[in-house]
Amino acid sequence: MSKPSLALIPTAYKAGKLYSVLPENGSGDFDVSRNGTGTYIGEDGLIKTALANEPRFEYNFDGTFKGILVEPAATNLIIQSEDISQEPWVNTVSGTSTRERISSNIHTGFLGRVTTLTVNGGIRQSILVKSNTEHFLSFFIKGETCSEVRIVQENTPAYSGDFKNVFLNILTGEIISTIGLSSLSVIPYKGGFMVRFSLGVSRAESGASFNFEIRASNQSDLGKTFIVGLFQFKEGSVAASYIPTGASQVTRPADVIKRDNAQDLIGQTEGSVYMELDYNTVKIGGDKWITLISDGTLNNGIWLYISPSNTLTYVIRYNDVQAFSLQLSSYEFILGKYKILCIYKSGLSELYVNGVKEGSRTSTFTLSSNLSRIGLGISPFDGGQSGNHIKSFSTYKTALTESEAIALTTL
Repeated sequence: MSKPSLALIPTAYKAGKLYSVLPENGSGDFDVSRNGTGTYIGEDGLIKTALANEPRFEYNFDGTFKGILVEPAATNLIIQSEDISQEPWVNTVSGTSTRERISSNIHTGFLGRVTTLTVNGGIRQSILVKSNTEHFLSFFIKGETCSEVRIVQENTPAYSGDFKNVFLNILTGEIISTIGLSSLSVIPYKGGFMVRFSLGVSRAESGASFNFEIRASNQSDLGKTFIVGLFQFKEGSVAASYIPTGASQVTRPADVIKRDNAQDLIGQTEGSVYMELDYNTVKIGGDKWITLISDGTLNNGIWLYISPSNTLTYVIRYNDVQAFSLQLSSYEFILGKYKILCIYKSGLSELYVNGVKEGSRTSTFTLSSNLSRIGLGISPFDGGQSGNHIKSFSTYKTALTESEAIALTTL
């Protein structure tokens, strides 16, 4: 197997820097910027907080490494995500409960305990939402003595013109029944469950509200307790890292990871670019970028991104002209792990995904002689982050052979 000119296998970092394995002299280390803190799941499964400009090495709930998290900016629209005893949290419309803030054993903040006093007792918050926009809700819940809850989005006024609810056993995680929801996941986490669902597109008129309740649903659960927390409600169709809030909404800045002045590590006439990622984005607006190599402008570069229809797209640009394009229109990305390799060479360029040659072109083209910037999960404008996890990345100054490409990308 050919030796990469740059190899990133995430193992070490400091604020503002992500260290590569090759080259050994540090010339392939990446610059990291995020103008604020960001949370992530640590190896022990607990929610950690990275300081400004620190890359986030995130793990799955089972402790396996997921990758470097690269996210767009996001805003948590829930107020007081850490304290259900404070307004705008209130009792449900048709029930009563006591609400208290308690210490958390899963992050450095707080959770809440709800004690039901009547049938339908629980908690409620109402949030103004942007019209014609999809939103996503996530939170943690754990049954102490209470066994079943009803999660309700009320229609007064309707967030999307209809009524949605879930009956959930919070001791086992069993989804008992749902109304009006097509996207719902209940993930075991630290003795409880992370509940996540997309709520579709909000109403067209301004001032539409999202009215959210968690209620006890059984007479037998009166006087019983359950734990809740990590509340997050955001624009978009997928979950994001948790953003703690207090008396106002909070925005987490975007991650930007790139390397400038890397021309000695990039093949200027031919080469190969490899990335392994954990893909967890589904059909959000705009292109979702995987990697970018350029001369620092929009005019020249090698682009790899996923379109809003989840189609993988590989583009080469020279002097502001699209010299080469390969779009896998029949290959729709779904959630999961991917190993992707772009091979570029005038007369034969190829794209491999998970051990299979998915496309090739015999187009002839000329590349810029000063390709010098490498971006991880970002567009030429330092945007386009898709919220995916980068597990490894490498560049080669030669076009890899077919056997090398298959060996490198096979899962």
